[in-house]
Amino acid sequence: MNQEPTQWQPLYQPPPPQKKKRGACGCVSVLLALLLVGGITLMTFAVLGRLDLLEWPRSTFAPQSTSQPLPTLPPPKPGEAPRLPTQGRVRSHYRALTQEERQAYDAILAQLPGFPERIEIPHLGGDGISHVFFALLRDNPMIFQLSSESITRTGGGKSWFHPSYRMDADEYWRRCAELADICAVIAAGIPKGATEFEKELAVHDAILRRCEYSYTGDAEENTAYGALVLGKAACEGYARAMVLLLDQQEIDSCIVTGDATNSSGETSKHAWNKVRVGGNWYHVDVTWDDPVAKEGDARLRGFSHGYFNLNDLEMGLSHEIAPDSKPCTATEANYFVAKGLWFRQIDRDAETALAQALAEAVNTGEYMLEFRCADAAGYQAAIKRLFSNQRVYRVLSNANLASEKKISSRRVSYMEIKALHIVQILPEVSE
Repeated sequence: MNQEPTQWQPLYQPPPPQKKKRGACGCVSVLLALLLVGGITLMTFAVLGRLDLLEWPRSTFAPQSTSQPLPTLPPPKPGEAPRLPTQGRVRSHYRALTQEERQAYDAILAQLPGFPERIEIPHLGGDGISHVFFALLRDNPMIFQLSSESITRTGGGKSWFHPSYRMDADEYWRRCAELADICAVIAAGIPKGATEFEKELAVHDAILRRCEYSYTGDAEENTAYGALVLGKAACEGYARAMVLLLDQQEIDSCIVTGDATNSSGETSKHAWNKVRVGGNWYHVDVTWDDPVAKEGDARLRGFSHGYFNLNDLEMGLSHEIAPDSKPCTATEANYFVAKGLWFRQIDRDAETALAQALAEAVNTGEYMLEFRCADAAGYQAAIKRLFSNQRVYRVLSNANLASEKKISSRRVSYMEIKALHIVQILPEVSE
């Protein structure tokens, strides 16, 4: 049978961060200016500290858009109190604070909903208020009303935190209600009785379905509101949305920050998550799982899961892993292990499994097949068998027989995440 020349083309490598650069919005650098106030008696003084958020530099290609309609819920009735999502289950950043910093954290968290002008806190030296500020932001994704203009003042033996707000109370509570509605919509789409793995996967894909990557310096890009309501976020926005949605599912998670290095050797600051599934902790990077083709190619249909539930060793190939109280050593909830798409070698049985998985993916509108090999040797053998020896066409033909849509057995593209021995196959599908 005559066959059209193979159209394999790696569309992208794992989403890369750009080179380091300073910005506004993200992590912190604290500028403390000492003002000496008073007369000759020097009876009082004030210390002001400004919190300048450092924007996480870009760490991925802009993600794909989606044409899938999104369900909505009716708005709250007039006068009805906003339905606020729960948050802050783990509070891992709180646990890293000193006793005085924890006291300040607790005081600010308790009083912040009332939009006070100032909150009394223990006196914190050095970068203490900076530690508190960002622990609050990362532990509690519903805190997005504060700006980097917030300051501390100390005088007469007392210290106060003076919040600076990016919006007034009415606007904040309106946005909280919008977030609550979206959380409810996403939760409603998760079947009752779903396992923790299934819930996490549903949350992961829901974020990717709603959000496009954006890095312009806008403060909203670092918030769950930006990711889920506005549909545009940088890596910290993705990570905060993940914490918020997993909190609703009573799944422990937290935000992790550190350097990430792409396949080109470029390094930048980055944020991702740790998630506890089945009693074990795993790394998940939603931002790096948001794939996009090279400029000029059609947008991909389907989400990557290459960075879904990795252990420390695997994640450490591209991300800076700092020792902490939540080591990630398990593999059971890795996407490919749990889905039966992890292979020691690609043989006839594996090809049958791949064809079935591809048909199922196409039937659900996710036009991408991913699988992972156990090691570099198996990975290279798989590339040779499927593409050099053209066995991929057998997979496509068998998948077409089981699919509700037409899968071409003459043209195919593929992508690779070489460090993790992952292959992603993108067939041509007719609606």
